[in-house]
Amino acid sequence: MTKLTELLDMKLGEVLERYVQIYNAECGYLYGIADLDDIDRLYSEYNIEDEYPEAFMPENLIHHELDIYSEDARVMPYEKLERIMKNLGITKKGMIEDDN
Repeated sequence: MTKLTELLDMKLGEVLERYVQIYNAECGYLYGIADLDDIDRLYSEYNIEDEYPEAFMPENLIHHELDIYSEDARVMPYEKLERIMKNLGITKKGMIEDDN
């Protein structure tokens, strides 16, 4: 898993092309930084746009400085992104929502 401090050694264009910050626009909560490929996969597998788009919004990193995160912070793995979907109640595409 990539540490955020590793992003500081990359060229700006590489960081902007590969990573995004995820936040909840409804309450202003920052989830963290994720790989753009994982976000694309998440949007293809989950009903984000239909169910709760304001609660899970990718934003370009140019608006945020990486030094606001601790040196031990890491890019979120896909499994954590899936846990956020579950916690927000966003279902997988083609799945019936579970009442549990």
